[in-house]
Amino acid sequence: MSEEAVGEVIGGELAYLLVGLYREKKDKVNMGDFVVVRSRSGDVVGIVCYLKFHSFIPPRPLGIKPEERRAVLPDVEDTIYVNSMCIAEVLTVGFTRDSEVHHGIPPFLPDIHDPVYIMDENALRRFHLVNGSLRLGYLSRFIEEEIKYKPRVLAMLYRKINRHLNISLNEFLGELNRLSEELKGESASYSLVSLLTRELR
Repeated sequence: MSEEAVGEVIGGELAYLLVGLYREKKDKVNMGDFVVVRSRSGDVVGIVCYLKFHSFIPPRPLGIKPEERRAVLPDVEDTIYVNSMCIAEVLTVGFTRDSEVHHGIPPFLPDIHDPVYIMDENALRRFHLVNGSLRLGYLSRFIEEEIKYKPRVLAMLYRKINRHLNISLNEFLGELNRLSEELKGESASYSLVSLLTRELR
């Protein structure tokens, strides 16, 4: 895992988690990143599918440059700091318990405030290579769920695992199609494959 947590769980359900990112760490988190939630029941593995801001009060005033706002209205800058948060929407794709890796929705929820870490290369390899065999079963989660910007998330995900595991695009798409046929009785839609391929150009 990364040495320091990048945020903590602030909500969600078994299929999705909402992670509040620490302000000083938010630039380290990107769509397609694998993250791990450290929980009492085991580690939950997820993929960042979307990033957004949440403001508890509307940020004001508008139309002022950041440096002007800090110089002229430092109290407003402090208010914005306290009353806004960057949130990562995380699709849960697996879990580890008793050192065993499982792909799919975890059977347990982490607690609110459980820390969230970026998965490092060693953990990424352990999640994908089970007894020396490549496993991409978690891709079924992208078939089961409606995900914003799905082709872009899949493209960023593919780039990441290809960089660490040298997986061919044909192998990646083949597994996506196999899982789609298994779950829906049909191959992944042409539009999804086409958009994914375009994202990778």
